[in-house]
Amino acid sequence: MLIPLTIIGGISWGIFTPTESAAVAIVVALLFGAIVFRELPLRALPRIIDRTVTNTAIVLFLIMAAKVFGWVLTFNQIPQAVAAFIVSLTGDPLIFMLLIMVALMVVGMFLDGIAALIILTPILLPVAIANYGIDPIQFGVLMSLTLVLGLLTPPVGTGLYIAAAMSEIPITRLSRLVAPYILASIAVILMVIFVPWTVRPF
Repeated sequence: MLIPLTIIGGISWGIFTPTESAAVAIVVALLFGAIVFRELPLRALPRIIDRTVTNTAIVLFLIMAAKVFGWVLTFNQIPQAVAAFIVSLTGDPLIFMLLIMVALMVVGMFLDGIAALIILTPILLPVAIANYGIDPIQFGVLMSLTLVLGLLTPPVGTGLYIAAAMSEIPITRLSRLVAPYILASIAVILMVIFVPWTVRPF
């Protein structure tokens, strides 16, 4: 319980940056695991570090491949072409957001979420505001939530690969286990689209 409290609390209260909060959480885990609960012997540290480096290398390789793929898309102006195609299909804001949701779910399967936000937001947000009059906060939440699903969907799915490596569960089995949560996330995204006041500030 202390680890998520350290990370979320430190970021929320402005004590740490996200990166610093992760480092502090590691120190908290080491102190409580080795000194307070005595469940983490120091002789286990080399094995833990080795496993951490291996898992980190897997995730970094996936992110690297996603970044290269994002560069290829940007160089060939694929996002602009997709945005123009979606605009040509409908003039209805709800249908536009549903199409964006589907498109972003596909993008999230192949691109890292941060890279996708950087590439797509400058293209899609002006279109959403100028052509459809969509609230920018609503559209931002839609984009963020939909791209987060990419963390749970192969072939990139960095969150899925991290969870599989840490739990030592095969990725195919884990993909089936997270399916209900993906459906719940889609339901929340649909709520953002059809009930916009749920994400607008009071």
